[in-house]
Amino acid sequence: MAGERVEQRTKKQVIIVCVFLAAILIIVFFAYILFWKPPATCVDNIQNQKEEGIDCGGPCQVCEIKNLKNIEILWVKALATQNQDYDLLARVVNSNQNYGSGKFSYEFQLFDLNDNLIASRQGEAFILPREEKYIAERKISAGVPVSKVKLNILPISWEKIKDYEPPEIQIFSKKFEIKNEYPIFAEASGIAKNSGRLNFEKIKVIIVLFGANNEPIAINSVDVDRLDAGQEKFFSAPWYFGFSTAVVRVDAEPQMNVFK
Repeated sequence: MAGERVEQRTKKQVIIVCVFLAAILIIVFFAYILFWKPPATCVDNIQNQKEEGIDCGGPCQVCEIKNLKNIEILWVKALATQNQDYDLLARVVNSNQNYGSGKFSYEFQLFDLNDNLIASRQGEAFILPREEKYIAERKISAGVPVSKVKLNILPISWEKIKDYEPPEIQIFSKKFEIKNEYPIFAEASGIAKNSGRLNFEKIKVIIVLFGANNEPIAINSVDVDRLDAGQEKFFSAPWYFGFSTAVVRVDAEPQMNVFK
């Protein structure tokens, strides 16, 4: 009997100790929640506080905006023209499905053989959702031969276009001719056609001449004013200097800002 009483007493003591420890753990847990645990934020790399993804959605930035991709620069070229002047051309792409920008800023930088910055040109452009396009600047005076050119795109304010449909502008009947009719050396021309439903006050056509190995050798641009749905218009652009390489291909890219 004495042994049974000792055993029961031991069990009660164990139970009391366990209850006591559990109470302490509960108190510590709630104290941690209330006083020591860092509050949930939108930069804690944890999906909490009713977020739809890690640090996005709910009280945080919309996930679609948080996961937007930067404009990708595919290539940048400096094209010699006359008197150590250069035309600058870049190819960029926006891979975001429904977001573009009605206006963003960029800067071209030109460097010499010693990697010294010798000239720069700032500008503004737009880019549509899912668009690949040219960015061009003309007649930048360098003073010395250019060894390298860079394009820097400044932070972008993205805009969403709901149910976006790309503009339906086609360029056909492209032609390049050597004129040799002073002062015009050569000329590129084509026809811009609006096959879509939207009317456009102005369309800029970027014209790029390519030589062997698909390398750009010269650029130009022309504005086509007022191109309504179903309408087509002829355009042409001259060059007043010769090229050191034969022209193999002509590209003409229409650019229109649907954000305006």
